[in-house]
Amino acid sequence: METSLFHYTSIETLYNLFKNIKEGCIVLRAGYFMNMNDPNDCRYFFKEVSEQLRKETSYLQEDVEKRLAESMSKVGIPYFISLSAQGDFLPMWSLYGKGGHGVSIGFSEVALRKAVENYQKIGDVHQRALAKSSFCKLYKCNYWNQKDIHTKFIEHYNVRMDHSGDLKGLNNNDICSVSYIIKHPDYEFEKESRIIFLVNPNNRIEYAYYLNLYIPIDAITKIICGPCTDKDLVKAIIPDELKPFVVQSNISYTDSPQQITPGFGFISQRLK
Repeated sequence: METSLFHYTSIETLYNLFKNIKEGCIVLRAGYFMNMNDPNDCRYFFKEVSEQLRKETSYLQEDVEKRLAESMSKVGIPYFISLSAQGDFLPMWSLYGKGGHGVSIGFSEVALRKAVENYQKIGDVHQRALAKSSFCKLYKCNYWNQKDIHTKFIEHYNVRMDHSGDLKGLNNNDICSVSYIIKHPDYEFEKESRIIFLVNPNNRIEYAYYLNLYIPIDAITKIICGPCTDKDLVKAIIPDELKPFVVQSNISYTDSPQQITPGFGFISQRLK
């Protein structure tokens, strides 16, 4: 059976995805990691690694953490697209699916990997210029405790800090990417995968708030309407060929109606 990975989003974003189809693809945006909704994302890893490295030097933990981040940024500036193996899961709706008022878009994992391979080949001039100086790969997140971080990251990659403050062992894309997919075991229920982009910091291209990944429409395997989302509303937004893939969440959950953003009135009128 083909594996799917799901991206939770709002009705407004769903509308914009299909309003702006390009070259037969929808465009998912990878956000700069410091602009993530969760300000603690990656902080767990940085804190644990810096604490363990600090024991080897006379530096304060804050200094070690800063040097760790600086060392990693020299390899690449990180951007993420988050996905989950959980397509219809109440905690995910609550955290990332607008409290059940959003949708969960399922993509073939095989097709996603193909889209990642084609990242440098599709898009406008600016997109391709960024892509040429970027690394892009799909990873599954790791949910590691303190011991795991030490044995599976610090020891495995021989990450260390000498007394001059230089960090060793963080010198390639894969090693740095792994650091952005380490999460606390408390979040294992998310079953998250991430498409990681690392942009070469030495390029002369202006800073980007996001990067685009073009995914063919036929990569979509399912569109799950949240427990509080109107299935007919979703069908009114998407192309006809995708309507058979729209299903309602199996979760029994109700909430107060969420007001549709101004500008979506024409859709609600079509449903009357």
